[in-house]
Amino acid sequence: MLFSPGTGGNHVANMLATATSFESRVDDNAYNCHEDNNAHYSTIKNLNFNTIHMIDPAKNNVLCGHWLEYYILLLENKIQFFQNRQIFILEYPQKNTLALNRVHTLNNLSEYFAKEQESIYSIEIIQRCFSEEDIHVYSADKIFQENIDEFYSFAKTEMSMCIDRHLCASMHDKWFKMISTHYCF
Repeated sequence: MLFSPGTGGNHVANMLATATSFESRVDDNAYNCHEDNNAHYSTIKNLNFNTIHMIDPAKNNVLCGHWLEYYILLLENKIQFFQNRQIFILEYPQKNTLALNRVHTLNNLSEYFAKEQESIYSIEIIQRCFSEEDIHVYSADKIFQENIDEFYSFAKTEMSMCIDRHLCASMHDKWFKMISTHYCF
């Protein structure tokens, strides 16, 4: 799971990890007990060079992080330990959306750096820089909506994942309410 900061990547990774084929990242209770305006409550450490060794590559995990974190792991030969990688890119949000408002509020990016974020989180760049083939792209704008039926269908049809629809809906309701309260546009 690769995403630009503020686009909801940890939340998406938490939802994807509800599929029975993956190690769980969180449970619904984590969304009840957390007061920050994010979904950084995973029991699995993300794409961090200092903690990647703690993740068992024999297990199926949903890992998430930013472009540079993945690139550093590639340079340090840490990625090859994880077989059967499936890359999920959360596209940078478009103009006049809740997702973009959150990104700008959290990151205060100039137009140049916003365009850079939009460029690096694309299939073309990920394929060229990382030589990955199994890549799926989903719009961050679609995550920043109340209903996640389209996301559920995407995970099932495009990624062959059967995520827990009820648990995802519960987590997403709590996350969306928190996000839409703090980052309305």
